[in-house]
Amino acid sequence: MIKELDDYLGIIQEKYPKISKDELKRVIEHGFSSFHLLAKSGADVVLGNHNYTAFCGKMFFDDYKRVRYNNIKHRIKLRLKYKYAQEVYNGAYYFGLTEAEWEFYKTQITSKRRSKIKFRDLKLYKIQEECYLDRSRTHFFKLYYPIDVGWTFLKSEITTRNFEYIAYRDVKNKIIMI
Repeated sequence: MIKELDDYLGIIQEKYPKISKDELKRVIEHGFSSFHLLAKSGADVVLGNHNYTAFCGKMFFDDYKRVRYNNIKHRIKLRLKYKYAQEVYNGAYYFGLTEAEWEFYKTQITSKRRSKIKFRDLKLYKIQEECYLDRSRTHFFKLYYPIDVGWTFLKSEITTRNFEYIAYRDVKNKIIMI
């Protein structure tokens, strides 16, 4: 036996008598469509209150798989929030350097004689928080790039002076903004 939303509206109406059936139906249909949109776009959904919790997604016992899965889902969440906020591209991409790369580039960055610095093998991110997800990166930069080329892209070589040092990761894995 298949039941429809209209079959449950009477029961829900008894719990919320001050709200009309039409308004209840609109609220529930909006919730269903939001749930469907999030699930279709690849996001995990957690529903709940103090009595229950429902989780729609994948769960892992292996720590490595769980961390990778959580990073992927966190990227999806950041991109959905960026898209829903309808933020306009501000001309900036973000990238991070490992500690070894930072030691290599530090003298070039602080040098007054150099007009430009040549960065090699960079992965650039459109969303600043997405750049912080890579735990191996400890120093973060903002690079002004003239065109919007997507969420992320790889660049084998960039020669520029049009960047700024924005943050670093401390020993406790906290991001310290400069």
